[in-house]
Amino acid sequence: MHEQGLGVPRNHAESLKWYRRAAEQKLPEAIERLKNLPSIELLSTEVQPAEINPGEKLNVTSLVEVSGISGSLEINLERQIVFENKPLFTTPKVQSQKLTNGSHKIVFEITIPSNAHPGSYKFVTTLRAAGIESQKETLFLVR
Repeated sequence: MHEQGLGVPRNHAESLKWYRRAAEQKLPEAIERLKNLPSIELLSTEVQPAEINPGEKLNVTSLVEVSGISGSLEINLERQIVFENKPLFTTPKVQSQKLTNGSHKIVFEITIPSNAHPGSYKFVTTLRAAGIESQKETLFLVR
C-alpha cells in the first residue's frame, strides 16, 4: 500500500516498517519483499577529537549502508551542533552525495565557533533519502 501509494501517499520508510513487522511474523512474502526493497541506513556517527577548543576543527565520520538499488541514490546528510538544547546554526549544514550499494564512510569537517562556551555539545546527523529519514547523535566536549 505505502510502497505503491495505493490510497495513501507513497512512503518508502512506512512501507519498510510494515514489511519488517510482517517479516517478524515470518510471512514469506514480506521476507522476500524486504530482500528486494532499497534500504538506506545511517549506522553511526562519530566525532574526533572528543574534546576540542573553540576555533578548532571537528572531524565527523558517518557510516551509511545502502542496498537494493540499481545505479546510484542521492542522499542528504544534515549536520547540526546543539548546546543546551539550542542549535548553533540557524540552518543545518547539508552534505549531498550519490551512493551505490555497499557501506560508505562519509567524512565531514566543521570548525567550532571561536565564541563557543565550554561544556557538553551534541552533534546531530540526519540522513534523508528516498523517503527515509534516520538520525544519530554523538557528544563532544568544548574546553
